[in-house]
Amino acid sequence: MRTRHGEAVLLRPVTAEDVPAPMPMFHDAVTTRLTGGHDDGEPDEAQLRAWYGTRGGQDGRLDPAVVERATGRVVGEAVLHDWDGDDASCGFRIRLVPGTFGPGLGTEATRLIVG
Repeated sequence: MRTRHGEAVLLRPVTAEDVPAPMPMFHDAVTTRLTGGHDDGEPDEAQLRAWYGTRGGQDGRLDPAVVERATGRVVGEAVLHDWDGDDASCGFRIRLVPGTFGPGLGTEATRLIVG
């Protein structure tokens, strides 16, 4: 994946080093429920580092980090998953850190990844 630049956010490949910044979104019950999270407990940092560390090598999905350009802080993820080449279709999920909702970061990230 190449980095996509918007005015307020950029999307770039997620790495294991990104994990500390978005940890609050994995502990937010509403965000987890609305993004299809599982009821098997909250992930710990080691589990998330292992998961994020493998995202670049996955077929059928794209897991970029959403980075707020003004601060350089990772504020979430925008994910395309379950790619079906025959139908040219996939699922989409965006998840942001609580407290970053409202200024249009998610809207711009959605436009960048879907565009």
